[in-house]
Amino acid sequence: MPFKTRTGYRPVSFDQIMRLYDFDSQLRVWLFDVIGEIESALKAHLGSYLACAYGSQCYLEAPTFDSRHKHDAYLRRIDRVIHDNRNAPVVKHHLDKYEGRFPIWVIMEFFSTGMLSFTYADLKRGDRKAIAKMYGTGDQQLLSWLRAFTELRNKCAHYTRLYFWRFTTIPRPDTRMRHPVDRSLFSQIYMLKFLHPDQDRWQERVVHLSNILAQYADSIDLSHMGFPTNWRDMLEA
Repeated sequence: MPFKTRTGYRPVSFDQIMRLYDFDSQLRVWLFDVIGEIESALKAHLGSYLACAYGSQCYLEAPTFDSRHKHDAYLRRIDRVIHDNRNAPVVKHHLDKYEGRFPIWVIMEFFSTGMLSFTYADLKRGDRKAIAKMYGTGDQQLLSWLRAFTELRNKCAHYTRLYFWRFTTIPRPDTRMRHPVDRSLFSQIYMLKFLHPDQDRWQERVVHLSNILAQYADSIDLSHMGFPTNWRDMLEA
């Protein structure tokens, strides 16, 4: 914790606590915007690749996946996705008109990040490599990034504190990464750079992040989130 010492806690005012709370809130909004852009692109990449490779109903067929895949359990998860979204107009339309058979690009719009990660993890190695190539990385890297991405999104969705937080999943580095990755928030943000579908838009996001950090510079310590002194160079390069 930022206020903890070896013998206890240093004095802190209510205003200091509120400043950190407000910073956390603004940072979470920033992350949600970036996560949404990445998630939409990921669904499009994964859905279009699998549809072209195996057909629009490929997720219903066990041969689409690796031999480790437990297809009955996967179909039960699909059924839950459909049930949970049964009131959405597009779901109603496919239930009424197509006997509940959804093209992969439709059903995938309702996948959680965890379900996306699970789907990718259970694909055959060649398909995982082909999809990872879209992101300029290897399949083992993308697999770990999706797991870290899921954890980050869930932390944001449940309003978990972000400042001074240590994450469980460490993104696996690839050859483009010029900074060591660990359990810090910066490592998660650094990973987002390589997942983002639009680098021009990403540059705008970095400027926005810089403005947030500057606004709260009197209340935060960048090292508490794992930010190096040249963090902006890392994110913009």
